Amino acid sequence: MTTLTLELPEALSAELAAAVQSGWFESQAEAVRDLLSGRKLALVEKQQLNDIDWAVSLKGKEAHGAATSKIHATAFEKHSVV
Repeated sequence: MTTLTLELPEALSAELAAAVQSGWFESQAEAVRDLLSGRKLALVEKQQLNDIDWAVSLKGKEAHGAATSKIHATAFEKHSVV
């Protein structure tokens, strides 16, 4: 296991100590590991939601592009001399 030294704002350090004293965690190290693990899952979920939004926006642009092409083709057909 790797040992890290962290600099935390006083308020955050107090919250960490209070979480341990309240019995939520056995140690500050356990609290940090647990909180980082939870944060990782939240970040992964956020990225997945951003990817979904991006894909949906592309699908909308693709549909808009196809509709625009059809309109241009129809306009060309109406004005073409046969």
